[in-house]
Amino acid sequence: MIKEPLISVIVPIYNVEKYLGTCIESILNQSYKNLEIILINDGSPDDCQKICEEYQQMDARIILINKKNGGLSSARNAGLKIAKGQLIVCVDSDELIHKDMIQIMYDNLEKYDADMSVCNFEIKEANGRKCSKTFSQNIEVLDREQAMQYAILPEKYYGFAWNKMYKKSILQDMLYDEAIRKGEDSPFTCEYISKCKKTVYQDIALYYYRQDTVSITRSKFNLGKMTVLDAYSGIVKILEEKGYREEIVNLQKVQYANQMLSLLINIIETDRKKYHKEFVMLRKLMREYKELYLKSDDINKLHKIAFICGIWSECLIVLLTKLKKR
Repeated sequence: MIKEPLISVIVPIYNVEKYLGTCIESILNQSYKNLEIILINDGSPDDCQKICEEYQQMDARIILINKKNGGLSSARNAGLKIAKGQLIVCVDSDELIHKDMIQIMYDNLEKYDADMSVCNFEIKEANGRKCSKTFSQNIEVLDREQAMQYAILPEKYYGFAWNKMYKKSILQDMLYDEAIRKGEDSPFTCEYISKCKKTVYQDIALYYYRQDTVSITRSKFNLGKMTVLDAYSGIVKILEEKGYREEIVNLQKVQYANQMLSLLINIIETDRKKYHKEFVMLRKLMREYKELYLKSDDINKLHKIAFICGIWSECLIVLLTKLKKR
């Protein structure tokens, strides 16, 4: 009997003592047992290190790294650098996974001879409510361009790190860009997909994503959020350099423009005067993508109206944002 390969599970940890135990237990209880569980304590100020040490005493598969705080990308990179598994999975420390997630993703990878295995995810609000969504359980085998399209579009599996299984042989020395503080998953995932011949995707919720009642998109603006533009423009560059069709490149450009609109609204909701420089820069950048954005079938009418308001009139977009909050 052929032994199943070692799979490294990378868990970046920061300030999540409330959820950490549940997360770790969901990994320890996987039906797939040949795991290397890498916990990276990213300088967490709470009791996360103590919790990790307790679990490390319980299970020899756990490796604990304690490091100075460097952010999510820095923590994931620390895990990637020491991972010995043939396959890599990422799990965020305030979330949890289905007991068969790794087994199902591995079986799909093997059965369809794929370079990446992807599952869907279920959103759970912090108040316990689940976001209504149906899952077909269907399996799709995607070529290079289909896989990239699915990573770009929000209604598919998107560019998140945590609902995917990667091959270490393809990753090689790939690392996350530590300068990007928001949207850091997507360029990494898209770079990886550009190296894949085949991706298998099953529309089954195996990852449980925790969303705060006040989500990050509604949290106050800070300059770190502007790095999402570097992430999304970086993907455009990857697509152009790797020779993807113009249709795929334009899909990403539309998502890039959508991030501009989100940031603009976030600034209005936070402090328009304080971030006036960024506000003006975003409006100018949006003008460059107006035609492409308005022609897109992937953007609804309300977003298009907001986009036009953002370009044409500072007063209009401010008014629209106030009406949206009522």
